[in-house]
Amino acid sequence: MPSATKETINDTSNGAAYRIPASCPSCPTPLKYSGSLDHLRYFEITPVIGREYPDVKVTDILNAQNAEEQIRDLAVIISERGVVFFRDQDDLEIPDQKKFCDLLGKLSGRPEENGLHVHPIYRDAGNLTLSDGTTDENIYVINSEAQKKIYKTMARRAPTEPRDLSREWHSDSTFETAPSDFSFLKMEETPPHGGDTLWCSGYEIYDRMSPVFRSYLETLTATCAQPVFKTAADAGGYEVMASLPGTKWMCSFCQVKDYLYRLYKKRIFPSLS
Repeated sequence: MPSATKETINDTSNGAAYRIPASCPSCPTPLKYSGSLDHLRYFEITPVIGREYPDVKVTDILNAQNAEEQIRDLAVIISERGVVFFRDQDDLEIPDQKKFCDLLGKLSGRPEENGLHVHPIYRDAGNLTLSDGTTDENIYVINSEAQKKIYKTMARRAPTEPRDLSREWHSDSTFETAPSDFSFLKMEETPPHGGDTLWCSGYEIYDRMSPVFRSYLETLTATCAQPVFKTAADAGGYEVMASLPGTKWMCSFCQVKDYLYRLYKKRIFPSLS
């Protein structure tokens, strides 16, 4: 997150501006946008978060002669804008989706030993299969009715555990030792109305806090955990899955501002017409 006392503004060649944390010793030097996507039409969803490419096919980026350069630039844009939307991706298959998301991480500096994320309750019998009847540990099928069935099995949930995730703000897997850098959500079926997903910028939230309150937060420690996954695994009789060996299901941060920084996830959100 931006420092409470100092921040640096960097302008990219496509006119976007973003803030670099000035007091984050663990933050690498930010990647710079090279301009390889300047030929694509887009518009910003809001001033602080979200961009849409209304007529771009993800497969065209994957198959471009300079595909790696474009994907790396897209990783920069997703990181700056927080979430990027693509429409009408009816030709996008699962292997291409996995390859695209994997390259976003690899080409933007992901550690070599890390790979695609595995959902902690992937083994749950209540989960749905893919459209062809198969399963893939790197693909988690989200379905509101299936989720309700899974949560009904957790009769012994603690009062502090979530009851309805559709009503809660969250950022995926902040409790994991190495949470995913990018998430790729493809809409296969959508209701005619409702069911909208809202997005917010953790950076903007932090920027709107008073300097005094930011300073107060920097004295605190945040601990992230998700006991509901363990409850689900116990009810279903399976082991919680981890993306990396030795993953701890509770993660503490020295400062709350580092926790807020981690909340700022990067997402790709393609849809079908």
